[in-house]
Amino acid sequence: MDAMPALSPTDRLVTRARMRLVARCMLAATIIGLIILFAGAQGTVDSLGRPLGTDFSNVWTAGWMADHGRAAEAWDWTIQHDVQRQVHHDPAIPFYGWHYPPPS
Repeated sequence: MDAMPALSPTDRLVTRARMRLVARCMLAATIIGLIILFAGAQGTVDSLGRPLGTDFSNVWTAGWMADHGRAAEAWDWTIQHDVQRQVHHDPAIPFYGWHYPPPS
């Protein structure tokens, strides 16, 4: 029977218990972050005046425009920004463009 190889310092560092602890800490940090994010939100806008999920906002807006027969207008950033303002009920919302909107 072959002898077991000696454990390296890394093998001793990475244990099942430590991995579970790290996973639990990451889960707790994510939950706390989401609570803070949504607690400070006003409707669909976060406490910094950005849409909740800035990358989702631009995709959803372009998709909504395409669904309503306005796909070609998603290429016009001024029009897409106007739709984002309407969606978020905030005229001061920054523009988050979708630089590859759906084809018309």
